[in-house]
Amino acid sequence: MPRIIINLLVIHPQPVVRCGFKTFFADYDFLNVVHAVGDVDEAIKYIKSNPVDILISEMSFTNVSPIDLIGKVKSVNPEINVVLLTTQDQQI
Repeated sequence: MPRIIINLLVIHPQPVVRCGFKTFFADYDFLNVVHAVGDVDEAIKYIKSNPVDILISEMSFTNVSPIDLIGKVKSVNPEINVVLLTTQDQQI
């Protein structure tokens, strides 16, 4: 049976958070953080020429809304799965 590898791309403006995701996912041999970038434009460039299965992204960017982020990503790769999170302190 072929081994399945899931390629992850992380978008977060803070380098320490990107590094944390890489470190966390390194413990799982079926997850491969293929790239970690600081903004949406860098991610779109990467997605255009590299296989990515799941995008994990901060949702609180100053220049793009979460809905626009998903739209941009899906316009380049409609099959990509998107997970949005925030490290912002917010009340619900």
